Amino acid sequence: MRVLGIDPGTVVMGYGVLDLLADEVSLVESGVLRASPRLPLPQRLLHLQQGLDALLDRLVPEAVAVERPFVARNVRSAFAIGEARGIALLAAAKRGLPIAEYPPARVRSEVSGYGGSDKAQVARVLGLQLGVSLEGSRLDATDALAVALCHILQSRREAQMSLGSDGGEPRPAWSPIGGAL
Repeated sequence: MRVLGIDPGTVVMGYGVLDLLADEVSLVESGVLRASPRLPLPQRLLHLQQGLDALLDRLVPEAVAVERPFVARNVRSAFAIGEARGIALLAAAKRGLPIAEYPPARVRSEVSGYGGSDKAQVARVLGLQLGVSLEGSRLDATDALAVALCHILQSRREAQMSLGSDGGEPRPAWSPIGGAL
């Protein structure tokens, strides 16, 4: 399974692609798409969307995972990031790709074991898990890789839970509220 993780932004959009083959996760590529902050927002979004389309065509992921924006105090910033998130969702949907969204605390928890980890801690743990040095990488790119890894871990857990412990008969889904469904 190849997963494209996206850390949305209106000037810098991080991306990271991971492959899961058998039980091995490997780094394919990561980086950032940039748009000039001097451009009006619609032109920045168009530029980022074109870059994202080119990435999707070149890297051919099987799923896309997008970080859901964290909204604190700056509502204007939250709306702009939501618009950048929208172009990522649209680019994946146009290709019929499965899309997952994860809040930042969930991504940090999945990758580093602690939802309150800072971006640098997540990047260090991520590098250890992937067996590569991510030193010098932009945090936007490592955030996107973390989103992709979060999706892989979540997908793997869901697949294991749907199968019996021997990998045979499917087990019923489990609800934390009411037990087995």
